[in-house]
Amino acid sequence: MILSKKYYLLWFLLISICLLLYVLFPYYWMTVSALKPKEELFLSPPTWWPSRIVWTNLLQPWRMFPLGRYYLNSVVVTGLSVLITTVLASMAGYSLSRLRVRGTELIVLFILVTQFLPGIVTIVPFYFWMFRLKLINTYTGLVLAYVAWSLPFSTLMLRAYFVSAYPKELEEAAMIDGCSRAGAYLRIAVPLSLPGLVAVAANTFMIAWKEFLWASIMLSSGSKKTLSVGMRDVIGQAGNVMFISEFMASAVVAVIPAFVFFFVFQRYILSGLAAGSVKG
Repeated sequence: MILSKKYYLLWFLLISICLLLYVLFPYYWMTVSALKPKEELFLSPPTWWPSRIVWTNLLQPWRMFPLGRYYLNSVVVTGLSVLITTVLASMAGYSLSRLRVRGTELIVLFILVTQFLPGIVTIVPFYFWMFRLKLINTYTGLVLAYVAWSLPFSTLMLRAYFVSAYPKELEEAAMIDGCSRAGAYLRIAVPLSLPGLVAVAANTFMIAWKEFLWASIMLSSGSKKTLSVGMRDVIGQAGNVMFISEFMASAVVAVIPAFVFFFVFQRYILSGLAAGSVKG
């Protein structure tokens, strides 16, 4: 029986390693291609490691395209989306988990139903809504879109987190001592729910940072393009083999914030997702 368990554990480990390599290989190849000399990009058989590392390839996209502006636009839009979604979702999730009023379960059901709709279905009506509000080609319209798409799931996750993360008797004791419901939320619920809040922020960050379709529809001005949309210009030039290194370098630059965000907050993200999935 012990040997059988070790056998299954070994197979599980091997399969996990294979899956990990499968997932990470595109990032490895992207990084290596960005640092290769141009003459090695299309060798057959390919070189798995460059004969010499060309660090200047990482600087070329910044000289050829306004990537700095695209980067700043993405940081602004993503930062505002994360901040607004996290604040609204925490208040909504806390209210749905603590306030027992008529219609609460119906609201939760309605939010849950919205998650069954494909995202592409909402683009046309949302676009006309933004057009009537004169928010086309504005950061405000793009931020509102990302908040609208992130908020339902974030609210459901934080509602579950507030229910299961800590005993509500802590809030009741504080309220007996004279603390208001808002004070209990700010002084007890928010500090104790930090992992859940970070998990929601990470989910919103991923949605806003990598999203392309809606940003390409909303933003027509070159100075307002986000990084995902601006990289389309680089892709257009990458049809010429001489610009493949530049395109790969810009892709490396684009994924760095996501990796940094996850590695810095991974402890909170994993615990927040686990606690938020215990109860619904």
